[in-house]
Amino acid sequence: MSQQQNHIHYLYDQRGKNDPDSTILANTLDQDIQTVFNSPDKFIMELLQNADDATDQDQYIDVNFQMADQYLLFSHTGKHFDKQDVDAICDNAQQHYTAKKSNLNKTGYKGIGFKSVFVISECVYILSDQYSFRFDRQRWNLFSTSENRYPWQIIPIWTDNWQVPKVFGKLNDSHVNFIFHIKQGTILTVHQAVYSLLTNPYTILFLRHIRQITISMKNQKQYIELKELNSQHSYQLCINEKEHSRWFMISKQQQISAQIRDQLQDLNDHQCPLKLKKATCDNLQFAVQLDSNHQVKSINNSKLFCYLPTQVHCQLPFLINANFLLSADRVQLLSNIWNVYLFQCIAQFHIESLQMIAQMEQYRDNVLTLFTDTLTPPLHQSFIDAYKQAIAIALHEIAFIPSYLDQSHLLKWHNAVTDNIQFFNRFPSIDPSFQTNIANYTLKRREKINKKFTQSTLAAKIHDYATQSCSQGSYQELLAFLITTYSQDHSSAKYYLTNKVFLLTINDKLVSNNGTFLPLYGDRQLQQFLSDLNANFIHSKLLDISGSKSWLESMGINNITDDVVVRFFEEWMLMEGPNKINEEMFHASCFIVVSLLSKVDYTLIKTGSILEKLPLMTKSQRYQPAEKCYLPSVLHPKFDVEKITGMNTNIVDDTVYSMLVSDKDKLRSTLISLKVKQDVAFFCGTFSKGSDSSHVYCFDQYYDTYIKDKFGFHGKYSFHIAYLPYMQFLKTESYAKIFFKYLHQNEDDIIKGMTNFKPCSRSNRGNYSHDHVDHYLKFILNREPCVQGQDDQLYRMKDLYITSIVDKLDDKLKRLVPQIKFQFDGNTAKLSDQLMILLGAQQQFSYQDIIKLLNAITDEDADRYYQIFQGLYKLILRANWKTISQVDTIQQNVIKLLASDQSRQYAASLHSLNEIILNAKRSTTSQVETIQRNSIKLLALDKSRQYASTLHSFRCQYIRLQHHPNLFHSFPDISKEDELKLCRLFGVQVVESRHYIIHYKQIIKYISIEPIKHLLKMIVITVANLNSIKDMKLLLLRWMSKLEKLQIKAVEGLTVQVVLPPCITFKVEAIISADQLYCKEELPLAGYINAIAQYVELPLEQMKMLQQLCLFNSDQEREQHLNFYYYDISAIRKLDHICLLQEDLQHDADLSSNACNHLQVGKILPYIQFIGFADLTTPFQYPYNVVSAGIDRMQNHLQDNTSSINSSHQRTVQWGEKFAYQYFIKYYEYKFKSIVKKVQSHETTQIEGMDKKGNPLSISLTWSNYHQENNHPFDMILIKNGRQIYMQIKSTDKSKDLFVKISHEEWKWMCQYRHNYRLCCIYNAGMREVAKPIIKKIKDPASKFFDGTLIPKEIYFKL
Repeated sequence: MSQQQNHIHYLYDQRGKNDPDSTILANTLDQDIQTVFNSPDKFIMELLQNADDATDQDQYIDVNFQMADQYLLFSHTGKHFDKQDVDAICDNAQQHYTAKKSNLNKTGYKGIGFKSVFVISECVYILSDQYSFRFDRQRWNLFSTSENRYPWQIIPIWTDNWQVPKVFGKLNDSHVNFIFHIKQGTILTVHQAVYSLLTNPYTILFLRHIRQITISMKNQKQYIELKELNSQHSYQLCINEKEHSRWFMISKQQQISAQIRDQLQDLNDHQCPLKLKKATCDNLQFAVQLDSNHQVKSINNSKLFCYLPTQVHCQLPFLINANFLLSADRVQLLSNIWNVYLFQCIAQFHIESLQMIAQMEQYRDNVLTLFTDTLTPPLHQSFIDAYKQAIAIALHEIAFIPSYLDQSHLLKWHNAVTDNIQFFNRFPSIDPSFQTNIANYTLKRREKINKKFTQSTLAAKIHDYATQSCSQGSYQELLAFLITTYSQDHSSAKYYLTNKVFLLTINDKLVSNNGTFLPLYGDRQLQQFLSDLNANFIHSKLLDISGSKSWLESMGINNITDDVVVRFFEEWMLMEGPNKINEEMFHASCFIVVSLLSKVDYTLIKTGSILEKLPLMTKSQRYQPAEKCYLPSVLHPKFDVEKITGMNTNIVDDTVYSMLVSDKDKLRSTLISLKVKQDVAFFCGTFSKGSDSSHVYCFDQYYDTYIKDKFGFHGKYSFHIAYLPYMQFLKTESYAKIFFKYLHQNEDDIIKGMTNFKPCSRSNRGNYSHDHVDHYLKFILNREPCVQGQDDQLYRMKDLYITSIVDKLDDKLKRLVPQIKFQFDGNTAKLSDQLMILLGAQQQFSYQDIIKLLNAITDEDADRYYQIFQGLYKLILRANWKTISQVDTIQQNVIKLLASDQSRQYAASLHSLNEIILNAKRSTTSQVETIQRNSIKLLALDKSRQYASTLHSFRCQYIRLQHHPNLFHSFPDISKEDELKLCRLFGVQVVESRHYIIHYKQIIKYISIEPIKHLLKMIVITVANLNSIKDMKLLLLRWMSKLEKLQIKAVEGLTVQVVLPPCITFKVEAIISADQLYCKEELPLAGYINAIAQYVELPLEQMKMLQQLCLFNSDQEREQHLNFYYYDISAIRKLDHICLLQEDLQHDADLSSNACNHLQVGKILPYIQFIGFADLTTPFQYPYNVVSAGIDRMQNHLQDNTSSINSSHQRTVQWGEKFAYQYFIKYYEYKFKSIVKKVQSHETTQIEGMDKKGNPLSISLTWSNYHQENNHPFDMILIKNGRQIYMQIKSTDKSKDLFVKISHEEWKWMCQYRHNYRLCCIYNAGMREVAKPIIKKIKDPASKFFDGTLIPKEIYFKL
């Protein structure tokens, strides 16, 4: 037996043991084979790899695939198997050391690749030199069970020659032969796998030793062969002796950095083979495909190679081979530090390879075809990032792009520029410094270069190039190039070259297309003038270039048009105004502008144009802006200012301009287009952005005062402007008539506009708080005297009075105050008060005019004193004199006022008895003293006029004096408050109660108040704002309670003596002092009823009605009078039942809600015994169906237990309390979202938890009367979150009209606990079969009593 046979038998014995480990190993092998090599065609690559590794020398190996029947023969000319090879192939994953693990020139190292053949075959023969053995599954199936299996894939069986299949005849013993018995169902797959070598012959490119592959099938042989050509790095790939493709191969020995080697040591042997850990360098290979012309070409979707192809695609245009670390099936790259490092090396080698190719003349022009600076998925992101970082460094360091000037000179990536428009090919010397970076024009795929010289780049440099070409005499050639370059798309020329300075003008300067025009041939004068003003016209020579005119037009360069001429003149006005050039030269130019404007379309001059400020010569030989000038009479204006006013101010000098423009119609139209006025144009309407703003700015003083640099007018506001450029016009009656007629006709619009007028700050458009800015109309009418008065004098509008206030004066007095003139030539143009106020007219008399009017009253006016003084007093009260000087001036005048006897007396001699104390701020002492120093006569009570200082005014509750020359005359239409103001203003002596003594001889009798009470009951129904009997009762109760305090005494010889000097005594008819009414004996009720009305504070309308009722002798007549005015006299009967509180309620008669807050419970409670509440108007109502289920059960329980309740009333009360207790439990349970704790008994229930808003809530309800009535002032206590609420339950079996008795203690608790007390009313109590019970809850019932919500039916007092 040979040594080789013994070796096989030994391995057979070792591997073929029947133990648990063998079963585990068998299962592992099956699983690995099916998992790693799940595709039947992978065995081809594994066989090629094993054959490629089967040599220790640098020799070529041929391999052969041959198929016959169900067998496949694979043989190669490499090294035969030795003992170590046999051990490795019979091992699982090369668990023992083999040469492949440490040999970097060997591709395989994992020891599992050969196992892929077991996917297609279950019987494999290996015949190599002296070795002959097989792996046969069928052999071991005889001994295997489901529990005991053998790893047959690693158990060699010695095979004699007679046992080897003879389907391939005599085998070549010099070859290493493998015979595979193909499994059923995989024959077609094996055929396709073998044939795939022919369809994809690139597999052979990077194998170390295999140079020829022979495929024998169906008696046909085919060959794949890689031949090295004589030329450097070139290879020919042939199929059946015919060239399939040609390749340019580049390789590099890449030194492995120490840092990478250190990192590889941290990986285990499964992650990184030992041979790689020991390596110091590695080999990189690029395979670049050549086309039929032997030029490099790009490969689409190339795969990465690790000597054999993987399934990893990359975007590089050539094939890459490297020692990648792969997955077990050799198709995917592992994501680890080594592979990341390889991609960094690939990036560096990529650019180095391109540099080498660029230096080879035959490949130079295609160097960019092979360039790619970015990789994309599905490559792992770490590989993409590594490549990107490394190639950025390489591009910065390595030059590989051939230059245009010298192809042997290479440019770096960031310096290279591709000239896409062939500009430097046409102009090679125009920019030498930039030209050195231009890439060679013959380069393929130049578009890959980032920096490009395009139309946009040329446009950016066009000014410099145009300047250079002008100096070189090649400008026309440059423009011809531009026309050609940009002619395909005219829009691109305008896009790129707009605003670029490159166009040559007739002045031999370069300009942009903006503001540039084609030469003018029709009007040399206009062209010359515009040229002198720096207008730009294209040089005529440029139009000789073919296609130049249309190209220039596409650039927006056209013949100058009328609107452009106008716009140019406007710009000239802005830039070259009289402030910037010699004034004389400027005015001379203005004449030429007018002449030229007459030749264009004048309608093109828009409103607001700066040309409206063009200086024009006027007849006064001065220059004025056109907008401020007027047409002369000779040019037929609509409003002939020259003729109407007789002035030559701002009238255009037609003689001068007629020499420039002979056609008068053209001259007129031209001047009008410049806003020279042919009319005094009134503007009335909404001012917006489209309005003629010149109407605002025409008045210099207004402009300088308000508008200039300060304010503007916001477009959203409407305002109206009457255009009035010169105040002198308004002084002319013919113009004033037109002006005021216009205001009168447009009054509504002007009022609306002036009301809405608001300026805005120029610095803050949103600020409209500048109320001190006057409207334009108000401003001009108050700037200087310009408005004609009735006396034909001129006034400012603020010195005139509105019509309505003047009309209140007597005809004699009207002539003393200034009034506006509205009558012109028999026509009336009267303005309303509202408009006059907006224009600044006064709506109250000044103190000077008041003094003048008072002093103008003479004794001749005695029969009209009453009307005159009453009217003047009302006007004085309307005035608002705030300054000390105004009041001082009044008091310094000696003014006579009207006394009570109708005489005129000095104000200082008058007295006034006035009971009103004013709350308003009084004038200072100095103000009063100054008024009193005036000799002013006022009306006294006797209707005479007396000096104010001699009059008196009494301050008491009520006084009725007989007429006296020293008593200030009062007027019914002037209130006591206003009378006191007048007295203080004029210095009338106001007599207070402490300054006089009441005298009478004796008391004749006491007068009963009962008739007065009955009159008040009639009066209360006439109060307008009382809507119910309840309201009437409350008001009447207040009157009655005050009336009860008053004692009426009829006395004899009633007088009042003033104790202050001069101690005057006045006869008195009636007076009230300290709740005592004194009246003369014979004085009827009508004589002192006003005293009663003022004492009880009757409203003015009710006082007048009371005076009327006193004139009747019977109640029947009085009721007929009330019925005549449609008052409801039946309400008087309803008021008869009211019971008046007397002494104890006299200070609390006003039962409003505010009064309740100050209620003194202790004073009232002891006297209240019983209150019956007849009405519940506003309680909360809870429908029965809220807790219907619980209540039904409770009703059944109550019905069953009512037998023990004796009386019907007690049964209703008990039923109602039980119902309320159960109801409130159900009601508050509904308030909880979640209940944490609940304790419930017959008399107490406690619930704790969270309410529906998520806040803590605790409820405790106690029924204090559960066992028996305890006579507490409450029936239940509710504690909600610590707040204690007392509830009293009142029940009735009726559905409405619940009358309840409130005990003394219950009333006391209601008043004491207020908002924490509830009165709960149960309706339909115990009436389950008839109707559902209803609960009404009244919060704070005590306040409801005092504010009138709860009306007592009866009230009992213990007196």
